[in-house]
Amino acid sequence: MSSSTPPIIRSIIAVAAGVFIGGIATVGVEALGHVFVPPPAGLDVTNPEAVRGAMAALPTRHFFPLLLAYLVGPTLGAALAARMAPSRARLHAAVVGGVFAVGGLMNFMSIPHPAWFVVASMLAFLAAPLLGTRIAGR
Repeated sequence: MSSSTPPIIRSIIAVAAGVFIGGIATVGVEALGHVFVPPPAGLDVTNPEAVRGAMAALPTRHFFPLLLAYLVGPTLGAALAARMAPSRARLHAAVVGGVFAVGGLMNFMSIPHPAWFVVASMLAFLAAPLLGTRIAGR
């Protein structure tokens, strides 16, 4: 981006890039998590109704890769937004973290999760902008 690009446009691009890359990283870590902790046999993870029905019976180990994804993805997205931000890097990182937190809340409202996981996930979403800003060195 050239320095002649207005700061508001640079800010929008920084946040959009952070959300995009953070989303890709989140999906990637989730997919990798399914390799190490595969879903129960017969569970179609692309079917929300099936996931909703199986959620209460899932062992705790199934939630740890997802929790890692909820930390890594938003952290990388926040780091990118902070790095690209024309100013106020922490604010840009916080907006990215906020987008992921809202997405997480929407997910938790549509598919019941264990209370401990909801709390841990929200803490991860809150920590992501702080970690991302540190990673970006800003």
